Amino acid sequence: VAQLVHGLIHNKCLDTLDLRENNMGDKGAVAVSKMLEKNNSIKSLELVDNRIGSVGALAMAKCLKNNTCLQELGMRECRFGSRAMVALSKSLLINTSLLELRLDTIPTNVGKMYLIQAFKSNTTFKHLSCKRGKHKILKNLLDAPKRKKQRRA
Repeated sequence: VAQLVHGLIHNKCLDTLDLRENNMGDKGAVAVSKMLEKNNSIKSLELVDNRIGSVGALAMAKCLKNNTCLQELGMRECRFGSRAMVALSKSLLINTSLLELRLDTIPTNVGKMYLIQAFKSNTTFKHLSCKRGKHKILKNLLDAPKRKKQRRA
């Protein structure tokens, strides 16, 4: 994965990168995040089921603060904790290009609170997908402010 993403740093044509089920772990996620800091063409990134832990998720959060191209990010079946979830949420307060984030679960109530705050503050962020049904309440909370804003427009 590291060699592949290194070759994509200056690629101007590829807009979708699907790396699901590559067992990349944190090391691969860090390499992908470094590539995204310089790549200006990738709009959709799928990192599902890659054993990405907190180190990889923190690297992705850091790169999202500066990336202005990525619109969709899939991080289902990753294994990061609440600290990484908070960092991802805080990056969404800054990032205005990401429109969709796909997760499995949102660790801890602190992670949920930060994600709700990010969603309410970031008017460009449109869709949060949580695979596990126990987050339906969170999803409803997130959808409510967006619907109100859309009606006023």
